[in-house]
Amino acid sequence: MLHIAQPENVEPWFADAARSGVTGYDLIGISYYRKWSTQDLDGLGATINRLPHRYAADVVVVETSYPFTNDGADASPNLLGPDTLLPAYPATQEGQLKYMKDITQTVISNGGKGVVYWEPARVSTPCSTRWGVGSNWENATFFDWRDRNNLTLAAGYTREDYVQPAPLTFAIRRPAGQTAPLWLWGNFLGSREIAIRLVPSSDDPSVLTYTTTVKPGQTIRYQLYDRLPIGTGLIDAPGGFASAQVSQTGLQVPIVLPAD
Repeated sequence: MLHIAQPENVEPWFADAARSGVTGYDLIGISYYRKWSTQDLDGLGATINRLPHRYAADVVVVETSYPFTNDGADASPNLLGPDTLLPAYPATQEGQLKYMKDITQTVISNGGKGVVYWEPARVSTPCSTRWGVGSNWENATFFDWRDRNNLTLAAGYTREDYVQPAPLTFAIRRPAGQTAPLWLWGNFLGSREIAIRLVPSSDDPSVLTYTTTVKPGQTIRYQLYDRLPIGTGLIDAPGGFASAQVSQTGLQVPIVLPAD
């Protein structure tokens, strides 16, 4: 895993890493704290959606947190104070749980693989650190010192019901003898600048495939190209793009290209 703090820093960092020849990772980790990020949850989701299409790696939010109170159990100042709060998420156990449910759904809906809370057990103790005696995170743990350190509601966020993404598969059959590369663009890729070079199926080299996941219920637009930068599309469709609706169970898009 390569782990970068805040979603706005992830794509520039990985672009630089790719130019420097960095490979050999299979996970992209993101820290997300709204207090220190320029992006809201929608921005985080858009970043997560783009990354797997650009890099052969899954995406995980490996750090996030939210306070269940603005109070403190000790004299060490809390890092996540009132300036952390978002309008829809009060500093209550219910607000902490809602935040965790919403960020987890955002990650899942955009193809991410999971959310790790940090740090659920950083409770107040007599320990001394460079920042003081106690904890500067006890109001954002999963243990409420005001209730004998019983678990907060958010501790159960992984057991909530979440809407899972739907599989989307393209299968493009080319005429015999055609070997030139083809690229797929779709609005589900999250950027006009991203086009996927299609790879032959292991079962049939004449069929090029691409598989991903998308939010169920959405309308996708897509086009095929035989060169980059993107030029004229190979699919004859109104407005230049073909479209289809993704059901709750997913969508398979078979495309047969005509002979020249």
